[in-house]
Amino acid sequence: MVINRLRTFLADPGAILDAIDNESPSGTGRSHLIERGRQVAEELGGPAPDKVKATLMTLLCRVEIRSDCVEIALSRGRLTQLLAGSLDLKMRHQEPTNAPDDILRLTVPVGLKRVFAIPR
Repeated sequence: MVINRLRTFLADPGAILDAIDNESPSGTGRSHLIERGRQVAEELGGPAPDKVKATLMTLLCRVEIRSDCVEIALSRGRLTQLLAGSLDLKMRHQEPTNAPDDILRLTVPVGLKRVFAIPR
């Protein structure tokens, strides 16, 4: 669910430009970031679990599960660095970001289902 939401976000040029608007270059630099977003979206759907995990750990600040949605908090700065190609995915320790304007929140609507166990 989280990966699918991130893939949808990264494949949407408008969403990327909205997310990194203050930090992004203009013109051809923006088209490069959009193209890189598409590439990262494809990589997240690929068969390389180590690379997927590294990308997620780099971007994600927090995943919160609520009764009506799953909220994914990302770092705008790290997203911009990833798309610009200046972020090392091999770095294991990422300092959490505390700046409220650096947090980008994505949501996935969900609904709880009741599951009944059938006695044997």
